[in-house]
Amino acid sequence: MIGIFIIANFKNSIIPVTAFGIVSIVLSAMFYSLYMVLSKRIRQKIDNTTYSFYLNLSAGCFGFISIILYNLYSTSPIDLIYFPNIEWFYILLLAIFTSLLGHTLLIYLVHFFNLNWVSIFKLLNPLLSSFMAYIIFKESFTSTHWLAFGFILIGLINSFDLIVYTLVKLL
Repeated sequence: MIGIFIIANFKNSIIPVTAFGIVSIVLSAMFYSLYMVLSKRIRQKIDNTTYSFYLNLSAGCFGFISIILYNLYSTSPIDLIYFPNIEWFYILLLAIFTSLLGHTLLIYLVHFFNLNWVSIFKLLNPLLSSFMAYIIFKESFTSTHWLAFGFILIGLINSFDLIVYTLVKLL
């Protein structure tokens, strides 16, 4: 609530604060809290791999339904029909391999590998997705992308260095 008060009274904001924005913040916080409470209860009953798979699958379905509903009720709908079928195929591949199977595999690997090693590969996900988009969709990278890639690589190098240091210390 203090955060909402600060946001509502921030006078130097580029975008004016509206009642809709404040209600959106409260609803977002409420749904996130509900998600955290329910996920904790559910994960006590099933393993994390199964939970992760169904969580990502339901998030993808909910995202698809949201796009459809947005197109039905929006004054400026997203033109989904004129995308070539091959692009829909590539988008589906990106969604399945980098999100659904990728996240599920990472959670599964935690059972067999050190969490630090698995988290390093989690950091590679945006890099791999970006390079897949570069190869498949011929996307170009801006200086902001390269800066983000640099930060991710610095994080990976620091993580790898910490893991190697820990392994050497243990041996």
